[in-house]
Amino acid sequence: MNATKDLGYSFYIAELCHKLFDITPAIRERQTKNTLIVSLTSTTIVEYLIRNGLCRGNKLKAGLKIPTWILNKKSYQKACVKGLIDTDGCLFIHVHKSK
Repeated sequence: MNATKDLGYSFYIAELCHKLFDITPAIRERQTKNTLIVSLTSTTIVEYLIRNGLCRGNKLKAGLKIPTWILNKKSYQKACVKGLIDTDGCLFIHVHKSK
């Protein structure tokens, strides 16, 4: 997260984590990179996510299965894709030139 532009968003995420898991994450700034890190660590959260269809470990090796309850609702699908990009992905434009 951008430390300047996303400061409000980081507080929103922290509050959401608190509402969902009753755990307040740490928010810290990486000053040399102008980024924020929202850190939430708890075995309770891992177990909750596993019970709700996510798997442990490397998601690509496991087949990256998105739970049915997410696939059944458009707003959940959008939020899931945003979360995947935010945490594990990137988007780029590749311009291919051919003769």
